[in-house]
Amino acid sequence: MRVHTICVGMLQTNCHIVFDPDHGIAACIDPGGNAEEILAFLKEHNLTLQDIYLTHSHFDHILAASPLRDATGARVVVHAQEEEGLLSASSSLYLSIASEPYRACPPDIRIYGGEKTMLGDTEVFFMHTPGHSPGSVCIRIENLLFTGDTLFEGTCGRWDLRGGNLVALRSSLRNLYNLPEDYIVYPGHGRPTILSIEKATNEAMLSAVNV
Repeated sequence: MRVHTICVGMLQTNCHIVFDPDHGIAACIDPGGNAEEILAFLKEHNLTLQDIYLTHSHFDHILAASPLRDATGARVVVHAQEEEGLLSASSSLYLSIASEPYRACPPDIRIYGGEKTMLGDTEVFFMHTPGHSPGSVCIRIENLLFTGDTLFEGTCGRWDLRGGNLVALRSSLRNLYNLPEDYIVYPGHGRPTILSIEKATNEAMLSAVNV
C-alpha cells in the first residue's frame, strides 16, 4: 500500500489517501476538507475510493466526508460513539470560521473497535483508542498506523475538549506502546514518525506507561 497525504482545512489536518496502484483501489482517512483536491488525486491515479475511514468526528477531520461520498459512493466508517459528530455541527466542535461548511454525514458502517475489513486484498484493523474523544480509533494497514489525534510525533492529543478523558488517553497510549510490531505512524497533524521511536522518546507515551 502507498500513502499520499494532503494537508487540509484551517487546522492543517492530515488527510491520508491509502491506495493500491496495482488494483486501483483506495481509502481516504480523515478528509477534513479540500474535497476537490482529493478527488483530483483519485482521478489522476485512476483510483476507485472504496471507503472513508474517520479516526474521530471532530470537524477538522470530517468536513469533506459528505461531498466525497456523494461523488464516489464510498462508505463512511466511524466508531459508534462518534456518530453524533457526523450529525451535529456542535457535537463536531465545528467553528463558524471554518473554511468549509458543515454537512451532516450519517455513517454507513459503525464500528466498536477490534473489527477488520478489507481494502482490496489488504486487511484493515480498527483499534479503539479513546481519550482525545470517546470513539477515537487508530487504523492499522500492513506496517502503517494511522493515529488521528491520539498520538503525534513527540506528544499526544488533547484531552481537554468535550468528551476527552486523560485516564482513557493514557490507557490508549499504553495499548499502542504494547503493540508487538513496529509501524510507520501517520498522525492527524504534523509529521509521520516511527512507533519504536515514540516508544523510546515520547514523554507522553512513556509517562502513560509508567503511571
